[in-house]
Amino acid sequence: MATKKSKTTSKKSTKTTTKPKAAAKTVKKPELEASKTKPVAKTTTKTAEKITEKPIEEKSEKKSLFKGFFAQKYEEKESILTVFKTPKFYGAILGEALGTMLITMLILSLWPVGLAISQSGANMAIYAFAVIAIIAATYKLSGACLNPIVTAGMMSTRRISVIRGATYIVAEIFGAWLGWLMVNAFYLA
Repeated sequence: MATKKSKTTSKKSTKTTTKPKAAAKTVKKPELEASKTKPVAKTTTKTAEKITEKPIEEKSEKKSLFKGFFAQKYEEKESILTVFKTPKFYGAILGEALGTMLITMLILSLWPVGLAISQSGANMAIYAFAVIAIIAATYKLSGACLNPIVTAGMMSTRRISVIRGATYIVAEIFGAWLGWLMVNAFYLA
């Protein structure tokens, strides 16, 4: 009986000794790997006064001026099936159409009167503030493109999706046409 007890106690003692050694190895290993891969610079922040470790950038990496400029800025899941389901999209189209219509009406109201008469500082300031107000009103809805060329530029730099951009361009052209019709109707009357 004495031999059976000694075997079981020796097995228990070996089990308890192996676990801490394995845990110690896993703790030391990442620290060694991190120190070997990249040098670390210690920086302090003024607000928290905590020391944080950040990896130093290697000099061989070149920084591009346009890094991220052509990166996708809109939602990846936006497709022709999902974009028309949101009511915010219809508000954006309406904002683009009305904003373009109002800016077209402002520009066309300047033209027949004559630029020489309306170039006084007060009149031009009124027109400038009107354009700023229209842009501010439509900015939250659609980003206030209000110009098909600006919208095409935003599509090419991937700031808006092609589906959204194409519908914005159609809405802007329709809004400009409505603005022209309204100004023409007022001058003919």
